[in-house]
Amino acid sequence: MPKSKMPDFPLINLEKQKNFIGRSSSESSPWLNGTYDNFKMLSKAASAEELKKEYGSEAETTIKNVVISPVITSVGVAPNLPKTAKVEYSNGLCKYESITWGDIEKSLYAKRGEFEATGKLEAIDYPVSTKVQVVEGKEQNIALIATPTAIVNRRCGRLK
Repeated sequence: MPKSKMPDFPLINLEKQKNFIGRSSSESSPWLNGTYDNFKMLSKAASAEELKKEYGSEAETTIKNVVISPVITSVGVAPNLPKTAKVEYSNGLCKYESITWGDIEKSLYAKRGEFEATGKLEAIDYPVSTKVQVVEGKEQNIALIATPTAIVNRRCGRLK
């Protein structure tokens, strides 16, 4: 069987793209402190079917954890609930799933305090909830009034 010829690819492009194995492309990210097992480098992105064939299992996948950010709202203002939740599955995969929230009575955010908003993950009909904190006072960006305690000179990476 004849071998297929690899397309011409100038290796200099790898340097320009700053592709790393063991670190993200951000230079501030640390390197992986560990080892790799079952590493493969492909010339294309693997399809869902290829990934399932290579790494999937016949075992039932269950939800291990659902991460939803807590919500803060002002008295009298309907809370802006997250549209998605990070779902962590038993097979090690994580996926963001859309949430459908139940109706929230106005009396729950009419006074200071906290309550729980409930809903369901749309795709898998799984119940979820998040804490909603109702606060008094004016919303303010404190970064505008904060005093910096250090200035980073990015050219040499040292604190001034």
